[in-house]
Amino acid sequence: MKHTAKKLLLSTLLCTTLLSNTACSAIKNNSAEKVEQASDLLDNWVGNNNEVLLQARSLLEIALFLDNKSVPARIEMARYYIMRGDLKSAEKSLTEAKKLQPNNANVYVLFGHLYFLQKDNEKALQALEKAEKIGTDNPWLYMNKADVLNEQGKREEALSLQEKAINNSLATVKLKRNASLELATYYQIEKNNIAKAEKYYNLHVNTNPNYAKAYANRAVFYACEKHDFTKANNDINKALSLTKNADIKRRKGVIHWLEWQSQYTTADPKAEETYKIAKQYLFDNIIVFVANSCFSNQSWRNFGNSAGQALDKGIDFNPNDIARFYQSTQQYQKVKALSQKYDIADKYKTKTMKVEDYLAEQCDIYGYC
Repeated sequence: MKHTAKKLLLSTLLCTTLLSNTACSAIKNNSAEKVEQASDLLDNWVGNNNEVLLQARSLLEIALFLDNKSVPARIEMARYYIMRGDLKSAEKSLTEAKKLQPNNANVYVLFGHLYFLQKDNEKALQALEKAEKIGTDNPWLYMNKADVLNEQGKREEALSLQEKAINNSLATVKLKRNASLELATYYQIEKNNIAKAEKYYNLHVNTNPNYAKAYANRAVFYACEKHDFTKANNDINKALSLTKNADIKRRKGVIHWLEWQSQYTTADPKAEETYKIAKQYLFDNIIVFVANSCFSNQSWRNFGNSAGQALDKGIDFNPNDIARFYQSTQQYQKVKALSQKYDIADKYKTKTMKVEDYLAEQCDIYGYC
């Protein structure tokens, strides 16, 4: 290692004194290669894998050793510091890059993100506007601006920028991973555009091939919105092969409850078996899990009504859960009819409750938010 360092030092010194321009270019190209390798590592970094970050830093240190005026190396070093949570060092690295190339748009794109993390939205927007004025096709310009606009409550504008970024030909896997889930849920819940929602759920899975929740999110989407239980079960089983945590298990339960609902209402003989599987995974407060998984009020209403019918036929739903459901969907006559058959708590007979109130109550009582 010491021998290699001496060779690098000698090459750098010679480049400033005796070597030809061709030889110096080769050294700088070597530096650029190290920067590219480090950038790929940072793009693919997920979670707390410190080893990957340390590898990236080592490559960047070599790159700067070979070419101490490399602006891309300083930008990537700033990214490394941001990922480590060292915003002060990131700012120092970017300031050095700015001194070397005051009109490098990518410097200001990352400054915009840094200032956002420092909770200075005004400076963040100024930096991003500077980058835009200089001119750049860097898709992170739109992503970083979207972060600021979201913070300012301008959700529609922010999502429009995220979509512009994600469809940019230069969008990295990291960018697509970051934006795809939010766009998927936006089109599913707020726009009821199922085709676009599916496009972004697919992208989220493709850019997170080893992330259980990516498969689980798409599985519930298939079950709730498309009633495609084959695809839903394939995805949720893939998720469970990656992790066995309680949230993923409950989502499997939700999928089977929805499949049971479809089978029960059509008198499918497989309904009883589906019911048994669902009960293995959904062991408490079934309706609220379905409500929080299927964002469509209609899906929720359909499920709750099926649950009420099933209760009448002896399937073991909690009558108070059904009463809460009827109340939250303003089906007050059904609450009254239910209370004539079962011991229903008084608060569910009298309290007026909207869907939003019901979910808030479940969040407060059970932590199902």
